[in-house]
Amino acid sequence: MEIIVLSAPEPLMGEFDTMDWLIEQGIDRYHVRKPEGTFEQTRNALNRVPKDFRANTSVHAFHDELKTTYTPCGIHHTSNSNYNPLFEGTQSKSFHSIHEIKSNTLPYHYGFLSPVFPSISKKGYEGNFTEKELQELNEANPFPLYALGGISAETVLNAKQLGFAGAVLFGTIWGEVRWTKMEDNFKRIKDLTGS
Repeated sequence: MEIIVLSAPEPLMGEFDTMDWLIEQGIDRYHVRKPEGTFEQTRNALNRVPKDFRANTSVHAFHDELKTTYTPCGIHHTSNSNYNPLFEGTQSKSFHSIHEIKSNTLPYHYGFLSPVFPSISKKGYEGNFTEKELQELNEANPFPLYALGGISAETVLNAKQLGFAGAVLFGTIWGEVRWTKMEDNFKRIKDLTGS
């Protein structure tokens, strides 16, 4: 089971030290996601990604402005962007319902489904999927799905049993005030997933 980490949503003290540590620990992919961020903030975050890890990095915004400078960085689509058939790198997408995934006809490399479990970072944000629905979806979907929302050491094995190709970490990383707690959370998840 792979591990993807979403970046801190806004500039944060220690953000790049944390990113470097996560890459050293063997995460599979890093997504630069700054939903309220400026082009400059997104570009600064990408500049801090080690060049040899850039092929394992995706950006959530400013695709057109960044795609040539940061090749082979991938692009991640939300409701504000569309699949680009001319882009040769990795393309992924966020999904929030089973219907949305089933009606998709575009050849994404992978997708995020959220929230699978009650969100750590957004209180009251919960999925309404049954385990049977998720298992059937993961068995039949043409591209790998990664579980996002509420992923922690307590839920990651459930995500694995439901057939998800990987887990997307956000709140369990950036929601911790103490470095040692975040480090412990991550190491437990890594051990449990066998990544």
